[in-house]
Amino acid sequence: MMPKKICFITGGVRSGKSSFAEKRANDIASKRAYIATAQALDAEMAAKIEKHKKDRSGVWDTFEEPIAVTELLKNLRIRFNVVILDCLTLWLSNVMARLQAEEFVLSQCEALANAIRDFD
Repeated sequence: MMPKKICFITGGVRSGKSSFAEKRANDIASKRAYIATAQALDAEMAAKIEKHKKDRSGVWDTFEEPIAVTELLKNLRIRFNVVILDCLTLWLSNVMARLQAEEFVLSQCEALANAIRDFD
């Protein structure tokens, strides 16, 4: 059994974070899930999302979820060996934009951290 790892990949806009993460994940396991938190709110983002989908070329099960990532992770943990969550910054922005109470946002962050830690 492979030891559990959590990799946190950071970098600037268009620095290759997603492709780097995908390459690492491809080397780890064959049951791969991709959680995309971006929303196509303008033409530029829509084009970026389509490029990412094309780059993954069907070897990933993709789940588009801008907010309820914690619940999704809990549902995916039995079916997949590796998950990419792209992107935490967008997820947090989505949560803050819709649910502005500071205590709630903090509880969502803690719940997500726990779901990531509990992922098998």
